[in-house]
Amino acid sequence: MSIFYKHILHSGSVFMKNCNVILALLFGYFIAGVSSYGPEDLDYVDAAKIQDAPGIDFLWTTWFGIGFYGPAVVPLLIAYTVTTVETIGDVTATHEVSELSIEGKEYTQRIQGSLMSDAVCSILSAVFTSMPNTTFSQNNGVIAMTKCASRRAGIATGFWLVLMGVLAKIAGIITSIPDWKVRVSIILSYDFVCFM
Repeated sequence: MSIFYKHILHSGSVFMKNCNVILALLFGYFIAGVSSYGPEDLDYVDAAKIQDAPGIDFLWTTWFGIGFYGPAVVPLLIAYTVTTVETIGDVTATHEVSELSIEGKEYTQRIQGSLMSDAVCSILSAVFTSMPNTTFSQNNGVIAMTKCASRRAGIATGFWLVLMGVLAKIAGIITSIPDWKVRVSIILSYDFVCFM
């Protein structure tokens, strides 16, 4: 599969370069949907997750209350320090694969903005009863594969993610993707992070 990606990366069409990650995920999902395993002929795709999902749902439908747990402060500070270092590394790598300078005022402003964005979005995710978020190295692999480092593409992706988060049937489809297929996609993204 990695050889296929590298062939697309060097000699494929612009469309294939921009869509190969999602096309590979959809192809694997299709194969899993028409396949079964074991003597009981079990399905790889769990259709019950799709059927049980409501049509539209919002993040704040469950409320857990706001509280303070003292013993979690030190692990929280350690975790935020680690995510801060990770964010700086990821933004630097994004600059490198986007062929932007990793020195100067613009780079420093992007680092500051990324750290502020991580902090604010992690607070908002806690308010919406979700886990904190952080940057991911796989994004650098996707930029290296697709050669698309457009800010508009990032904004469009964010819009589609929010829309798909509200449409719970789509979330049901995504959660029904077999774990092994998701792992393969993640390994492939890390492969491109390592070899870019």
